[in-house]
Amino acid sequence: MSTTTESRARFRRPLDVASSGVEACRAVPAQPGAGPIVVAVENSRAATAAVQAAVSLGADLDAPLVFVHVRRGPSSALGEPYYQRRLDAEMASGRRALSDALAVAEEAGVPATGAGSDKTSEG
Repeated sequence: MSTTTESRARFRRPLDVASSGVEACRAVPAQPGAGPIVVAVENSRAATAAVQAAVSLGADLDAPLVFVHVRRGPSSALGEPYYQRRLDAEMASGRRALSDALAVAEEAGVPATGAGSDKTSEG
């Protein structure tokens, strides 16, 4: 069994593409009518990084983005009114995450929609 520190140590250095003999990946323009890039969002640092990467990729490929927020519902064992309060809080969190992602796409000029949101940005 390895610890977190041991597993991180194995992947310490990124691959140096120039010295590895592997050609760097190049962006390929999207074909007309190409499908959108779908990105799951939430309120986390990892999701923020995913949004940034997707916006960059969408700009490079001239492809639209679709942001989605998926959540697991709160336990029904909470009972009323706690269940509804928790559900409302989770839905508000999802709407904030979608709104934040749409703002990043809009700022970059990349067309995007947010599933479950009432806001759409057209870049």
